[in-house]
Amino acid sequence: MEPTINDNPSARVIAALIIGLIVGFLAGAFWQARRTGGTLRDTSAQAAQTESKSGTSAVVNSPATSTTGVAFGTATSKNALIVEDQAAGGIVTVKSVTVAETVWVAVREMNSLDGKLGNILGAGKVGQEAKEATIELLRPTVANKEYAVVVYRDVGAPAFNYREDVLLQGIGANFRTK
Repeated sequence: MEPTINDNPSARVIAALIIGLIVGFLAGAFWQARRTGGTLRDTSAQAAQTESKSGTSAVVNSPATSTTGVAFGTATSKNALIVEDQAAGGIVTVKSVTVAETVWVAVREMNSLDGKLGNILGAGKVGQEAKEATIELLRPTVANKEYAVVVYRDVGAPAFNYREDVLLQGIGANFRTK
């Protein structure tokens, strides 16, 4: 007796669905590994913040030997930035930048209701040799409002792209405008 072949259309649809899910999962895993540069991001909230005598400046260091992965750079690097309160306008000056690789430093609004990061006002590329950074904004800051300066890992595109460049957790500082 010859084996019978099942020509059931619903079986073919189910097989195609399963194959599609597998291919989609593999493509998503590849895309996520490409976005994060193949390293784990530090999601812990262990950041050291200090107050300066002249306004509200903050220094936030990434934990160099975190158990959840290295925020960026090498395990021995200290990454930090310092920003002080400043006048409202179209430029934000970051007083001190210490980074282990070329990154994007971006200025973002702070939502006053929930304290979360809001719109990106501008970004500038900063290299390892930078000591200070000046970020030109697409929209000026407003007086008496809080803003955040955050760091994104550069994925290699010539322009800043918040969808591709990866926000580095644990590295950033807030400031107020006068």
